[in-house]
Amino acid sequence: MPERTNLSAAPANRLFLFALCCCVALGITCRFVGLNWDADPDIQFASRHLHPDERFLCLTATALQWPHSLATYFETARAPLNPLNLPDVSLFVYGQLPLLLMKAVAAALGRDNYDDIVLVGRALSALFDSGSVLLLFSIGRRIGGAVLGALAAVLLALTPLHIQQAHFFTVDSFATFFLLASFLAALHWLDSPTSKQTSTFIVYRSAFIVGCCWGAAIACKISSVLFLPIIFLFIVARRRTERDSHKRRATWTGAALLLLAAFITFRIAQPMAF
Repeated sequence: MPERTNLSAAPANRLFLFALCCCVALGITCRFVGLNWDADPDIQFASRHLHPDERFLCLTATALQWPHSLATYFETARAPLNPLNLPDVSLFVYGQLPLLLMKAVAAALGRDNYDDIVLVGRALSALFDSGSVLLLFSIGRRIGGAVLGALAAVLLALTPLHIQQAHFFTVDSFATFFLLASFLAALHWLDSPTSKQTSTFIVYRSAFIVGCCWGAAIACKISSVLFLPIIFLFIVARRRTERDSHKRRATWTGAALLLLAAFITFRIAQPMAF
């Protein structure tokens, strides 16, 4: 792993890092400015719902109902949170997890209606996209130091496409966040030591978190399943660094736990798929 920058010995690097952090703060701020960009001037806080995907998701979310029992939640054919059980919905190609998160937050805030829920969804999209910036900083810092992490975060924070998408309630910001979280957890898993003298709990915990984050990403956008080759590369990389049978068993057990956690998370976060 590259040697990390020694910021205490480099004042210029500290100044550069401060400037990068200011840019990151600016990018995050831009995500929350003007969320009601299509406001109706005649109705306070009301949106005109000009984004077609967002409009469909808001109509769907407000029509869903909370189940009366856990069994009903998982019973696809009659689950009231399953969009495909609505009379006007014949096709639903989006992940269910962002929809459930938006509806839960909107209900908690008393904004579970067509005019208000869109702003809740946009705020969540901006929040998750901001989280992606911070996750990328953590990934870069872990790989090459604080300056590299801040530089990577700046590039994402000031990317116009990400700022634009943060102003819509769509599933992309959510899926990106969970994929980056999975990648960061995979880095922790790769670096987790395993020996006969130490507990393998840390190794298994890291693998479990990787699976949970990846499963959540798939529940946001089904194309996140294409992250599988990256997972495979992490398994191979960890396997190549181990020499004795104890460590090899820990790797294969961790890989199995990872896949199991991904399946369970997807099963819980997107019951409509079953």
